Amino acid sequence: MNYRSEVHAEGPVYGTGHTAHHILGTHHTISPVLALRWLSGQALHIANRLDPDPAHSPWLPPAARQATATGPDCPTELRTWAEDRHRQRVARERIKAGHPLFVVVPDADCTYTLLACRHLPPGQTMHQCEATTPVPPLGLLFAILAGQGRALGNDLAHAPTRAHCELGHGHDGEHADHVWDWDHQPTHALWARWNNGDTPRYESLPWCETADGPQNDACTLYRDHPHPHAWALHDPGTEALLRKDHTAGGTGECQGE
Repeated sequence: MNYRSEVHAEGPVYGTGHTAHHILGTHHTISPVLALRWLSGQALHIANRLDPDPAHSPWLPPAARQATATGPDCPTELRTWAEDRHRQRVARERIKAGHPLFVVVPDADCTYTLLACRHLPPGQTMHQCEATTPVPPLGLLFAILAGQGRALGNDLAHAPTRAHCELGHGHDGEHADHVWDWDHQPTHALWARWNNGDTPRYESLPWCETADGPQNDACTLYRDHPHPHAWALHDPGTEALLRKDHTAGGTGECQGE
């Protein structure tokens, strides 16, 4: 499976009484961090097109930087969401768990919706392994510090507390779960590896990225993992959550929160 991000805009068509809906952009990637990174970039792009950031504009005189408008402040809402590391970490854990994320931000005459979710391609043939294990926070912290040299408190507050094996049922060797994305090395990620009954160890591994799945989907497991690839795995629990949220119109965030 991989991750899909989309940006939508909807608003009235003046003089017609109708509402128009447009998809401004879509993006597919193998990592929830890369999906959110693209979505944050789109949020900042929209904000700067609607209203250049006055704090960084070289041509606005100081007197013009005083906010006077009332009502929805769409550019500020978009910038706040895109630049808040705590919100980004919460969003990452949400979509990784199989819940679609919606960020709905209204403007005076248009509403922008940012969407990110796991994409489950058709034709899956094998159940995902159901092994789980607790993730001791101190061990994970040491692994993160060893890999990137620092870790912010807001990031660690939403680090996983339990690992769920992402490999196929009946696989050979250790169980494995992707537990952390490196900001400095997006080609690799930190994985928890364990045998039944053991405390997990941590290993930085490169993404598989084999792109032979339906619609050229890339595998989201690590390189040289036991077969099959991620697109051939079936996770009934995740699919049920996605169907429930889609039917109910569930939203992960509203107006940037």
